[in-house]
Amino acid sequence: MPTPPALTPTPTSPPTRSIEAVVFDVGETLVDETVEYHAWADWLGVPRHTFSAVFGAVIGAGRDHREVFDYFRPGFDLEAERARRAEAGRPEGYGERGLYPDARPAMAALRQAGYLVIIAANQTPGGSRPSATARAQPSGLPSASSIVPTVFGHRTNA
Repeated sequence: MPTPPALTPTPTSPPTRSIEAVVFDVGETLVDETVEYHAWADWLGVPRHTFSAVFGAVIGAGRDHREVFDYFRPGFDLEAERARRAEAGRPEGYGERGLYPDARPAMAALRQAGYLVIIAANQTPGGSRPSATARAQPSGLPSASSIVPTVFGHRTNA
């Protein structure tokens, strides 16, 4: 009795890869943002947990991240305070200290396997946080051409 057609072995072509690129978000995917939240809380003299809770509430409500500073210090001048932090040797930014330990090896392995690695960074509309490029480049992450800035999930022309 012949084997039914569905069970007959057939030559197969090599498997094809349907995924060509992998996109990573910066915050809390590649970078532990609590490092920077804690630095701001310490700078402002606010308990870290309190700062993080207010920050989370502001972001969760879809509001500009800068509102968290006004909550603790009405009329807060973020740019001036950033300059003061930098002058004091405590500049804002994400670097090696905030990078999750598995981020670099994972991206390197994906690139070595032939995948396009993209970093997407949410930016508050009109926000003045350091750009994804400025945060990623010093850490040796993928080149600026593979960083896609977005505004709350919508790609920008930056």
